[in-house]
Amino acid sequence: MRLSFHVHARIPVPERLVLAGGRGRVDLAVRFGVLERPGRAPVLIDAGWPDRAPRESAALRIYRALLRPRIDEGRAPLAVLDGRAPAAVILSHLHADHVGAVRGLSGVPVHGPARALAHARHHPWRALRHGLMAELLPDAVEDLEGNQPLPFGLGRGRDVLGDGSVLSLPLPGHAEGHSGLLFPAFDPPVLYAADVQWVWPAIAEDRPPRGPARAIYADARAAMESLARVRAFAAAGGRVVLCHDPAPVPDFTA
Repeated sequence: MRLSFHVHARIPVPERLVLAGGRGRVDLAVRFGVLERPGRAPVLIDAGWPDRAPRESAALRIYRALLRPRIDEGRAPLAVLDGRAPAAVILSHLHADHVGAVRGLSGVPVHGPARALAHARHHPWRALRHGLMAELLPDAVEDLEGNQPLPFGLGRGRDVLGDGSVLSLPLPGHAEGHSGLLFPAFDPPVLYAADVQWVWPAIAEDRPPRGPARAIYADARAAMESLARVRAFAAAGGRVVLCHDPAPVPDFTA
């Protein structure tokens, strides 16, 4: 089994927006993962930055203009898959920079936050205010919520694919339905904590951002509790991968 992460885009931001006491600028990554299991089609972990479409909403055009991403088309999800149809897509949450390739994968099962998707469908303006673009969302998702006991003191979650290779766990705070994905077969186990924070020092050094960046949290208190759970997992020897941390991420094999 192999797990690799790929940087689809880079977004320059002032470091102080993502790290308390930060200085200068930092190029945040927008990454997604590919899980390869022997004898099976790959699984896409998040779906990268949204491709340009002939007809885009004004909101999506403004979103692009504000963030000014530098996109590597050769590292887009469909390019990395190189013609292979994924067995499934697993979405940590529904922000635009995590669901980019989903609409181009017709017929592929999508796992994600079902309640968040339902809320976005019923309250599109509220969803837009929280970074969810209706034109990018999947039609339906198989829910990530579950009540299965998880290892490493991570609480309860769900065996997403039914074979123990990916276990979901709630990491609330950043967005409605935000989940982490645990890959327990690797040594050490790998936790894709998505956007629990933007950069690793915010977790390791307890330096989450203050000021404007906190406004994006769906629940600031829950975000701090999730941060503490992820830091405890790392302190116990687990490996944590974040979507946006600029540091390179190695491939994992088991």
